[in-house]
Amino acid sequence: MAKKPKTIDVQEYYDALRSEYVLKAKRTKALPHLGERGRNEEERIRKFLKRVLPHRFSIGTGFVISSNPVLGSSSQMDVVVYDQFHNAPLHRELSSNVYPVEMVYGVVEVKRLLEKRDLPKLLNDIQKIRALGEERWYVTYTSIPRGAANSGQSVTGQSEFRLSNPKPRSYLIAFGQKGWRDVSAFKRDLIAALEETPTHIHGVAILDADWYATLKPFSPPRKGLKTETGNSLLRFVHNMRHSIASMPMYPVSVDRYLAAATPNKPLQRTRRKAARR
Repeated sequence: MAKKPKTIDVQEYYDALRSEYVLKAKRTKALPHLGERGRNEEERIRKFLKRVLPHRFSIGTGFVISSNPVLGSSSQMDVVVYDQFHNAPLHRELSSNVYPVEMVYGVVEVKRLLEKRDLPKLLNDIQKIRALGEERWYVTYTSIPRGAANSGQSVTGQSEFRLSNPKPRSYLIAFGQKGWRDVSAFKRDLIAALEETPTHIHGVAILDADWYATLKPFSPPRKGLKTETGNSLLRFVHNMRHSIASMPMYPVSVDRYLAAATPNKPLQRTRRKAARR
């Protein structure tokens, strides 16, 4: 009888990793300052995502803005998943950055201990990111004729276009929870919160209880919210990798952030000096 080939149990690996993070969160309670405890957990998740996501997805923290000043900025987001191949943050500081919404693949809110009272603010913060996502302006570069007096010569020009969909992806990960006796009770409260603050959340993982929730696109919460128990961390990573990979990415229209155009008014195609041959 042939021996069963050796393999690596991915589910077992992620479950062990989940248990390890729950244990580390308990250890962090030794810190006397609540803010420092929270920052420790946020940093753990950022380091974890850097390990498990493809390198084209950069990980940071900070504020998200759009080129429309009327919309303001987001709250400080615990984790920002962003593009650093085509784009760069507008500001880089020691502890946080400022990101144009165009370069944001998604955001993750991190909680040490999730309670029912936390849900409204978390969903409001997510909805703010989605509202900013309505104002995403990009550019493409192309060759255009230099002018009638310079027949046959071309210069580099840029064309601007807007993308309102798909919206940046949104996630919540909690190391622990308080107040829910089972996943069904959690589901009821999350549905109620989503009905009170209509938005879309792509995934919620609660590590100590090992629960996972996701909302089906274009579905009301009562029909579209699905909860599962077991493999919560693996489900979280699996969902995130698929959802952020489906986000298109292009160079940001930086001119809009330099006040070169009013909101919602397309920029004119610009010309640049032809390179000397």
